[in-house]
Amino acid sequence: VNVTLTIAGVSKTHNGTYSCNVGPSAMLDESSAVDKKSMALLVLDKPQVAIEYMKAVGANKIYLNWTINDGNDPVKHYMAQFMKKGDSTFTYYATRIDGQN
Repeated sequence: VNVTLTIAGVSKTHNGTYSCNVGPSAMLDESSAVDKKSMALLVLDKPQVAIEYMKAVGANKIYLNWTINDGNDPVKHYMAQFMKKGDSTFTYYATRIDGQN
């Protein structure tokens, strides 16, 4: 017997442990199950960044404070981009920023 559980529109609210109880009765509870299998589900999502504070601290420097929701997958590093006044394209900052800070 193969059984498939499909969760439509999955989101992080679906994180948890799901169990399948098998036995001779259609009215099974966990104590009367012949076999029980469980599977943990961890839903991953794209990271979301919120910039909380930004301040110029010189002609070529800024102080930046942000909060990250990592989407259940730890961020390894960040890549910052900037645009100079009068430019129309972003430039990547040359140094990667460690995600464990």
